[in-house]
Amino acid sequence: MLTGGLTPILGPDELEESGYKIAVAPVASLLVTARALQDLCRVWLSEGRVDALPEDRTATLSEVKDILGVDYWLDIGDRIGSHPG
Repeated sequence: MLTGGLTPILGPDELEESGYKIAVAPVASLLVTARALQDLCRVWLSEGRVDALPEDRTATLSEVKDILGVDYWLDIGDRIGSHPG
C-alpha cells in the first residue's frame, strides 16, 4: 500500500482476510516524518530554539527510550550472558 498511490489502503482486518501476515508503511511514515522535520525547522528558524515546538508535537527523551526499548537492549547481556571478549 502506498499513500497517494493507486493501491487501495486496507485496514488490518482486511489485510488479514486477504492472507497477509505482516504489513509495513514505509512511505506513510516518511510522509509523517517529513512534515515533522519541516515543522521543527520552521520553529527553529523563527524562534531560534529547537525546544520551542508545542509539547504535544514532540516525544520526551524518556518516551523515545521506551518506544525503542532502550532498557531491554541495554540489559540483553544480562539476560543472555556476556560474550567473552
